[in-house]
Amino acid sequence: MSDHLTQTTVHYGDTKVIRWDIEDSAEAVDNLRKAIERETGEHAHVRQDVIYSTNDIKQYVNTHFFDRDTMRAFNSRLGRERLVNGVLYFVTSEKQPDYYDYNTGEHFTYPRLYTLRKFEAGEFYTVGGFQAYTSSRQANKALDAVA
Repeated sequence: MSDHLTQTTVHYGDTKVIRWDIEDSAEAVDNLRKAIERETGEHAHVRQDVIYSTNDIKQYVNTHFFDRDTMRAFNSRLGRERLVNGVLYFVTSEKQPDYYDYNTGEHFTYPRLYTLRKFEAGEFYTVGGFQAYTSSRQANKALDAVA
């Protein structure tokens, strides 16, 4: 069981490959480099980045999931997170903007809703349904139940 995720980035020639299934040992990385060099005939550079939290994903993974503009567009916030067996689980919340209907004079207010998500092998997944929780307490309880 792992207490982190490892992103392995391989560069050779003009090619860049990202792998999530490589063991994070020096021997495994060296074997991967040698195999690519044998197969392609080109020098390969291998780098591993260790992922422990959403902050590490922001730093090392090429994704717009946590971009400031994306978070602002969805009025999204990050909540608690937990790393379990190499899978990073975290809570997000989103709130639709309030809306005023000029035709009817009605004002609509939307609640902030919460989603449990996971990041595994370079992909984001929703766990238990998008905006399935009406409070941070409910979402955190679901996060704590992940084992």
